[in-house]
Amino acid sequence: MGDEVADPDMNMLAQQENEFIEDDIIDIKNPEVAAELSEDPVRLYLREIGQVKLLDSDSEFRLATIIEASRLITTLRRRHQTHELSFECSIYHSILGEMHTSWERLLEDAERLHYELPDLGLILTEAQALHAGWQSDAPSYLRAYLDNGHWGVDQLWDNLARNVYSVFLSLYLCPLKYAEWLLKHLNQDQRLPNLRSLYRNLPPDESLL
Repeated sequence: MGDEVADPDMNMLAQQENEFIEDDIIDIKNPEVAAELSEDPVRLYLREIGQVKLLDSDSEFRLATIIEASRLITTLRRRHQTHELSFECSIYHSILGEMHTSWERLLEDAERLHYELPDLGLILTEAQALHAGWQSDAPSYLRAYLDNGHWGVDQLWDNLARNVYSVFLSLYLCPLKYAEWLLKHLNQDQRLPNLRSLYRNLPPDESLL
């Protein structure tokens, strides 16, 4: 207990530090070292992922819509369908019914918020354009409409966002000819047709799905 502890030899510590640094240096020009690094799965992943272009918000939104549409169709296929309608027609009745309900709720939400309604024709056009692919440089009208600073902050606005997205998803799933008829109706009447008209104008079964 009474022994004094000598001060460290600073020259010796510096020499040991240099030796450690020299030992840790990796000669990447060495063929054996380069081969070892190239087989490291973590390094391979980091090298490959570094070459991938990150998605912007609009691309993420479009890609997520395509994935969600596939899940929705799978879910509807598993449901018990009515016997009065064909299998395909029954699925579209479900899609259009959900779209009509979501739009009616959207009208109520927008009125409560005193906020302008989205342009349904532009939503339809954007939704149908997704069939050409999700990779597009064109800005998303729907995301721009929703991104007003209230998303994720105001619960009422979140409800509106869910309803307008449900409408967008349904419009994406509409067949092209049906979408063309609906767009023409929107341009003429400036409002969504009633549910009976939506059902009545569905194309023949062979044109569905």
